[in-house]
Amino acid sequence: MTGLWYVLGFAGAGASFVFLTIGLAWLISHRTKGSRGKQVPYESGIDTYGDTHGRFGLSFYLYALLFVAFDVEIVFIYLWALDFRLL
Repeated sequence: MTGLWYVLGFAGAGASFVFLTIGLAWLISHRTKGSRGKQVPYESGIDTYGDTHGRFGLSFYLYALLFVAFDVEIVFIYLWALDFRLL
């Protein structure tokens, strides 16, 4: 039963840390005051044209997924290669 109290205490400490961090960030965040011009992002003096929110094709998702899969695999192969002589 004492193990359960450790788990609950750890989960409570983690949750309170998350909520405390978010609350503190909300309290000290920069609040914009003034004209509407101060809230517009600065684009180096060049006005944008067209739709600035471009869409990526679905094939880029496949490349990202393959990159993550092989990246994780390389980490395991590297760790295996370090201990190869001990096997």
